[in-house]
Amino acid sequence: MASLPRFLLLLLPLFLAAISEVAAATVGFSTELILRDSLRSPHYNPLDSSASRVAGIVKRSNDRLAYFTTNSGKKVGPQAVESTVFAAGAEYLMTIAVGTPAVDRVAIADTGSDLIWFQCEPCDECYKQSHPLFDPERSSTYRNVSCESEVCGSLRSSCSDGGTCEYQYSYGDGSVTSGTVATETIALSGAKLPKTPFGCGHFNNGTFSSADDGLVGLGGGSLSLIRRLGPTISGKFAYCLVPRDAGRNVSSVLSFGLDAVVSGGDAVTTPRVPADPETFYYLTLQKITVSPGIAGGSPSDDVVVRLPDVAAEDVRKLPRLRFGFEGAEVGVGTNSAFLEVDAKGTYCLAVAPASGGVMIFGNTMQQNLKVGYDLEEGTVSFASADCISASSFLRTGSGTGRCNGNWQ
Repeated sequence: MASLPRFLLLLLPLFLAAISEVAAATVGFSTELILRDSLRSPHYNPLDSSASRVAGIVKRSNDRLAYFTTNSGKKVGPQAVESTVFAAGAEYLMTIAVGTPAVDRVAIADTGSDLIWFQCEPCDECYKQSHPLFDPERSSTYRNVSCESEVCGSLRSSCSDGGTCEYQYSYGDGSVTSGTVATETIALSGAKLPKTPFGCGHFNNGTFSSADDGLVGLGGGSLSLIRRLGPTISGKFAYCLVPRDAGRNVSSVLSFGLDAVVSGGDAVTTPRVPADPETFYYLTLQKITVSPGIAGGSPSDDVVVRLPDVAAEDVRKLPRLRFGFEGAEVGVGTNSAFLEVDAKGTYCLAVAPASGGVMIFGNTMQQNLKVGYDLEEGTVSFASADCISASSFLRTGSGTGRCNGNWQ
């Protein structure tokens, strides 16, 4: 009997906001997740047309598919550090603060890697960056990591003459970053996560954009921000992606801990499939149902759903579909299944064929859903939600980055 297909969720776990100096008990907090083409993004270009934005989305989606098709079956040991991210292909960004005193950074939010890194002074070779480079000499909480540390052992690393750990990280599109492994205080909305491992990049080259100061790895590996938050959030995070037509000044919401609980009458849960490397998140897809009356699907760095050729042809004929994961059926309505491609009201279904056995559940299908991940239980949950209201609550709240998680 043929094995069931596995869907790769290029989730968009997003960034932190640990509580004060990191509490031992589970807490709840939320933060802003910025879409690449939104008004709040440094990538925003008011001259871009709908067609050019969609063309960019499709290109980034195709680039990621090509790399996953080549590398999804590979086993990755602790010394094989290569990420699936394409440096210029970020769909979501986040603003965080680094160091003491804190300096704001705009970083790519990447679920295909685990390492957090920023461009740093002194720089041997760096891509052009809009903001000044991070200067560790100006931070009182910056500390180099020794070669004997557990953190250093998790990376492809070498030692400097002084015994300091050095890293080199390569990406699927040929981009590279290398530099010193260190720990630093990272903060968001006034909440702090001290002694966070990160890469202080002194050599960074490739397809990175001047609008990006670095990258935050949000995968499932040991150096991921999600793993580093650990007991503070009980391994739970969730996101609520606003529709792309919600307005250029509206952002999505990423939540952790108590705020990441997915509930409601239509909430469903499916087990996560263990995989190597542990960075990635897989689900078992059992069926796809296409019908004219279904309403209603992780952020993902890929935007388009990827299916085998025959399945993709069937889905194109009808506007609504339901994805049947193991124990969880997720409905996707017209507004989430289609992309507007021009100003004339032309829409295209965000489903495309995939080769090589890799199927991807992209972020367009996940709009107006609260999607929650529980790394301790090994599950992913889905529930319908009004993500615009969740975004409004975050913007008009107390300014602490907190959210009550009441999204249904």
